[in-house]
Amino acid sequence: MRLEYPADYKEFASRYVSIKIADFLYVRNLGMHSSGQERDYVLDAVSWLHEFNQRGHIDILDNAGNETQVPAFQLYPEPFGLYPWGTTDNGDMCFWLTHPGSQNWTIVIKGNGLWWHHPGSLTDFLIKLASNTLACPLFPDNLELDSLPLFVESD
Repeated sequence: MRLEYPADYKEFASRYVSIKIADFLYVRNLGMHSSGQERDYVLDAVSWLHEFNQRGHIDILDNAGNETQVPAFQLYPEPFGLYPWGTTDNGDMCFWLTHPGSQNWTIVIKGNGLWWHHPGSLTDFLIKLASNTLACPLFPDNLELDSLPLFVESD
């Protein structure tokens, strides 16, 4: 179940145990656990998503908030499967959409029965979110991204 994480994430994770961003978004440090603990976390995090796969489709939002029905994402360890990297205070789940070659992994957020996909890397997503050049339509509009501290090491 071990896999090669994207280089940007490995660099990020080497600096922080885990991070809470804007008192809302938690980025887990996945490499700090034993492979058995990590495997259990991943399997638990994706197990409840099987119901969406059984339906065969999901409702996904574009950046403007328009909803479209698309085929459901695969779940890791399937090829192109979702792999969890974080959560939010609202109960949203944050995933990578894995691809061959971890440098191609992109971001998927699941919340409130809807999905959203960002075609960039994790650090691209975090930088754009922090600089207010990207807004995830599933996240609250009132995130205090311009208040300090933006990044806080969490327990």
